[in-house]
Amino acid sequence: MNKLSKIGLTTAAVGLAAAAAKYGFVVLCDELLFNKNMVMPHKFNARVVNCDLSVAQQYRRNNRKWLEDYGYDKHYLISDRGELLTGYHVKPKEKSNIFVVGIHGYKSHGKREFSNFAEFYSRLGVNLFFADNIATGESEGKYCTFGYHEKEDCLKWLRYLTETFGEDIKIVLHGVSMGAATTIMLAAKKELPENVLAAICDCSVTTVAAEFEEKLRNMGAKSDKLIRDINKVNIKRVGFDIYSLRPIDDVKNVKIPMLFIHGTADTFVPCEMTKELYEACSSREKEILLVEGADHAQCYKDGKEQYEAKVIEWLNKFVF
Repeated sequence: MNKLSKIGLTTAAVGLAAAAAKYGFVVLCDELLFNKNMVMPHKFNARVVNCDLSVAQQYRRNNRKWLEDYGYDKHYLISDRGELLTGYHVKPKEKSNIFVVGIHGYKSHGKREFSNFAEFYSRLGVNLFFADNIATGESEGKYCTFGYHEKEDCLKWLRYLTETFGEDIKIVLHGVSMGAATTIMLAAKKELPENVLAAICDCSVTTVAAEFEEKLRNMGAKSDKLIRDINKVNIKRVGFDIYSLRPIDDVKNVKIPMLFIHGTADTFVPCEMTKELYEACSSREKEILLVEGADHAQCYKDGKEQYEAKVIEWLNKFVF
């Protein structure tokens, strides 16, 4: 083999190695974003939410203890894909036909997110129901899908609740973070049951791709091409297109009353996104609450009195 051929083979080998390394990195990013077993580094979480994590963790522990002491019933559902999903029903002390259905955010689960609201809704005398979305908590599945499968699973839970507790129940959706985006996608569906009377959307994104861009920036990646590469891999490995998930478009088809909430100091999902969603929303009944100084998904913790007052006003107007 002559010297020129050796150089050509070496160059090709280096090129293949670089391509493999790039593909491996893209797959790693895809796994970090979607796989339930991949945990974001502590420092990454600290940069995502600009708050004292020890305070936030103690806040969650206190709320979780309240929920565990108060108690809940477990419910189970098989998704259309065959996974076993787990739901939790926090009953009020006196019987009520009003159900608040909580939808949790990314890298969270039902009890982690909605134990924060359990005491409030119990005090209001309404039912609180929330589930672990696919690949979270006690629900089966390997990959979360940022609303793609979750909205269909939530729709199935809504039908389950009506079948289980009666056709006279009144339902309010309450989503936080990616759960708020899922709430919008769900509320826009033509199949939405008529007994879903209103929705609360706390710190939603306008598009899932926009959230990915923010996450990748926090990971030190700035290339739009990387997002497109991840999407190509994700379509093959997980089965959905990141760019198809656009609450900013879905909200134009929403008819039920919508309450949008966001913290003005959100360092992860810009407050401007909720303002855009509010402006684009086609519902005749819509309001927006901005909690001054609150970071991402911290509006209830940081503005509890304001938050509760607005939710009570909202429920009195459309549900009670």
